[in-house]
Formats: sequence, C-alpha cells, structure tokens
Amino acid sequence: MKTKYLSALLSIGAMAIASPSMAGTSDSPQLSFSCQTINGVPATVAQSAESESQITIFQWKQEALANRTSDSPEELCHDVAQKLEDYAVDYDLSNINFIGTTTTLGDDVPTICANVGGAECGKVLFTLDKTTDKASTVAGNVVDSILAQDLQPQKTTLTTRGVQSISYQVDVWSLLGLNFNRK
Repeated sequence: MKTKYLSALLSIGAMAIASPSMAGTSDSPQLSFSCQTINGVPATVAQSAESESQITIFQWKQEALANRTSDSPEELCHDVAQKLEDYAVDYDLSNINFIGTTTTLGDDVPTICANVGGAECGKVLFTLDKTTDKASTVAGNVVDSILAQDLQPQKTTLTTRGVQSISYQVDVWSLLGLNFNRK
C-alpha cells in the first residue's frame, strides 16, 4: 500500500518538475523588453527568445521630453521596458498599439499607453507633467517624437468623447522577421 502511494507521489513530482519546461513551449513566442543605449540615446527595445534580432520601440530623446517630465530619459527607458515586460506576462504583445492620449484623474494629464486590443489605454506606460496646452496633443506629439520611425506607418487618429488620441499599431513579429500565426 505504501509503495502505491509513493509511486503516485513520485509521478506527481515528476509532472511538477516537467511542467515549467512544458509551459515554456507554448505556441506563441515570448517577447522580452530592455533598455539599451543606441548611438548615445536610451532606447527601449523588443527581442524574441526565438531570434537574435531586436527592434527599437522608443528612442528617449531629451529634446522630445524637455519640460514635459521630471523623469530622465534613462529612468523612462528602464521604467517602460519593465512595464512592457510585466505586460507581456499576461498578454501577447506581438501586435500592440502605442497611444498618446489623456487620463482624467481630476484633470487632463498627457499619457502614453499600450494596448493589445484596440486604441484605448490598456496599460499606462508613463504620464507627462500637467500642461496648459491641450493634453492629448502634447501626448500625441511625444509619441510621434519618441516612437521609432520605422514603427510609425500604422498611425490612427481617433476622437472619443471629445478627446483626440494618436495610436500606432505595431506588428512586432513581422518586424522581427518571425512568421508566427496567431490563433
């Protein structure tokens, strides 16, 4: 009888050990995000575990952020890379929108977001300082300035409830040269 329980316990233990490696073999490749310095400018980059190629997502140019935030380009680079990394745990970021809009936390605040399901704010990446200018315009201008130029062809301008948002849809897998079929 004890041998029977020991055998069952060993089988369960073997499955528990195998499970983490099995979980890593999902159908969708995983993205990782990091902050690197490229040509002297902090840059948030995406890379797939299946490929050594990487793409620059944001180039944290000081002139684009001047007088808009008290955070340094380096701080924003690291913070946004970590937020995208965290977001990727729960969502497939292979086809992602980067959005310049506003949040209404009592006042309009220029906000840069990401979303995998549309052009609304799904994950706040960072906010800018409150401004006397139109917040959504400021946020849109910052996204235009920091988003890597080769990611900008899919620009959409939306107006929802009187608030204009600028959104860029980015197909990360295609840009990384991967042929991944989403289900």
